[in-house]
Amino acid sequence: KELALRIVSDGEGAKKCVLIYLKGAESKKEARKAVNKLSNSLLFKTMLNGEDPNWGRIIASLGASKIEMLTEEIDIYFNNLALVRNGELTSKENEEKVAEIMKKQRYTITIDLNKGKSSYYCYTCDIGHKYIEINADYRT
Repeated sequence: KELALRIVSDGEGAKKCVLIYLKGAESKKEARKAVNKLSNSLLFKTMLNGEDPNWGRIIASLGASKIEMLTEEIDIYFNNLALVRNGELTSKENEEKVAEIMKKQRYTITIDLNKGKSSYYCYTCDIGHKYIEINADYRT
């Protein structure tokens, strides 16, 4: 686990290492598919870098995974703070608190699809300007 964290944290220009934990999926396959889509989404990764709790990007990436889900059943937590319940923002106050959580180098995003009993998790990192600088400034 520590090696995995080090690899993710060492992403080119990465500032954040985030655990994505998805639960309540109908199957392990669906949970893995959703987490992989989310963890590789450039919109999601730039959201992490910008420290903006734009939960619509999370929902959009999950939708792009084409798993079985209903937006109005989804809950999203940052650490243990509920940002979204039943597909709706819990409060502006919680949104502001989540923005503070997102300033940390490490935190957890938990997504509950409320459809079944399967879960999956992975670590991912953010992506920002430094990634572009590193990868645009050299030739192979």
